[in-house]
Amino acid sequence: MGTRAAVATPSAGRLGLVGDYVRLTKPRVISLLLLTTLCAMFAAERGTPGGWTVLWTMIGGYLSAGGANAINQYVDRDIDARMRRT
Repeated sequence: MGTRAAVATPSAGRLGLVGDYVRLTKPRVISLLLLTTLCAMFAAERGTPGGWTVLWTMIGGYLSAGGANAINQYVDRDIDARMRRT
Protein backbone atom coordinates (compact mmCIF):
# COMPACT_ATOMS: atom_id res chain seq x y z
CA MET A 1 0.00 0.00 0.00
CA GLY A 2 1.58 3.21 -1.16
CA THR A 3 -0.65 5.68 0.65
CA ARG A 4 0.96 9.10 0.86
CA ALA A 5 0.01 11.60 3.49
CA ALA A 6 -0.57 15.22 2.63
CA VAL A 7 1.76 17.50 4.53
CA ALA A 8 0.13 20.56 6.04
CA THR A 9 1.95 23.77 5.28
CA PRO A 10 2.03 26.49 7.92
CA SER A 11 0.25 29.77 7.24
CA ALA A 12 2.33 32.75 6.22
CA GLY A 13 3.39 35.34 8.75
CA ARG A 14 3.40 35.55 12.50
CA LEU A 15 -0.39 35.76 12.82
CA GLY A 16 -0.74 32.73 10.59
CA LEU A 17 1.61 30.80 12.86
CA VAL A 18 -0.40 31.76 15.94
CA GLY A 19 -3.58 30.64 14.16
CA ASP A 20 -1.94 27.31 13.35
CA TYR A 21 -1.06 26.78 17.01
CA VAL A 22 -4.58 27.70 18.12
CA ARG A 23 -6.08 25.23 15.60
CA LEU A 24 -3.68 22.57 16.90
CA THR A 25 -5.30 22.84 20.34
CA LYS A 26 -8.81 22.12 18.92
CA PRO A 27 -10.66 25.09 20.51
CA ARG A 28 -14.15 23.87 19.47
CA VAL A 29 -13.69 20.68 21.49
CA ILE A 30 -12.18 22.56 24.43
CA SER A 31 -15.10 25.00 24.51
CA LEU A 32 -17.36 22.12 25.55
CA LEU A 33 -14.94 21.19 28.32
CA LEU A 34 -14.80 24.79 29.55
CA LEU A 35 -18.59 25.10 29.52
CA THR A 36 -19.00 22.02 31.72
CA THR A 37 -16.21 23.33 33.97
CA LEU A 38 -18.00 26.66 34.37
CA CYS A 39 -21.30 24.94 35.17
CA ALA A 40 -19.57 22.78 37.78
CA MET A 41 -18.03 25.89 39.34
CA PHE A 42 -21.45 27.52 39.67
CA ALA A 43 -22.91 24.33 41.16
CA ALA A 44 -20.06 23.92 43.65
CA GLU A 45 -20.25 27.56 44.72
CA ARG A 46 -24.07 27.49 44.92
CA GLY A 47 -23.98 30.91 43.37
CA THR A 48 -21.48 32.96 41.44
CA PRO A 49 -17.82 32.01 41.80
CA GLY A 50 -15.19 34.73 42.00
CA GLY A 51 -14.11 36.32 38.73
CA TRP A 52 -10.40 35.62 39.18
CA THR A 53 -11.11 32.00 40.03
CA VAL A 54 -13.18 31.59 36.87
CA LEU A 55 -10.58 33.38 34.73
CA TRP A 56 -7.59 31.36 35.91
CA THR A 57 -9.53 28.10 35.86
CA MET A 58 -10.58 28.72 32.25
CA ILE A 59 -7.05 29.70 31.18
CA GLY A 60 -5.52 26.69 32.95
CA GLY A 61 -8.16 24.35 31.56
CA TYR A 62 -7.66 25.62 28.01
CA LEU A 63 -3.88 25.33 28.20
CA SER A 64 -4.01 21.86 29.77
CA ALA A 65 -6.53 20.43 27.32
CA GLY A 66 -4.91 22.21 24.37
CA GLY A 67 -1.50 20.83 25.27
CA ALA A 68 -2.92 17.33 25.60
CA ASN A 69 -4.62 17.68 22.18
CA ALA A 70 -1.38 18.87 20.57
CA ILE A 71 0.62 16.00 22.08
CA ASN A 72 -2.03 13.51 20.95
CA GLN A 73 -1.89 14.82 17.39
CA TYR A 74 1.90 14.54 17.38
CA VAL A 75 1.88 10.99 18.75
CA ASP A 76 -0.83 9.83 16.32
CA ARG A 77 0.65 11.46 13.21
CA ASP A 78 1.78 8.12 11.73
CA ILE A 79 -1.64 6.52 12.29
CA ASP A 80 -3.46 9.56 10.88
CA ALA A 81 -1.31 9.48 7.74
CA ARG A 82 -2.70 6.02 6.91
CA MET A 83 -6.37 6.86 7.55
CA ARG A 84 -8.57 7.85 4.64
CA ARG A 85 -10.63 10.42 6.57
CA THR A 86 -7.58 12.44 7.62
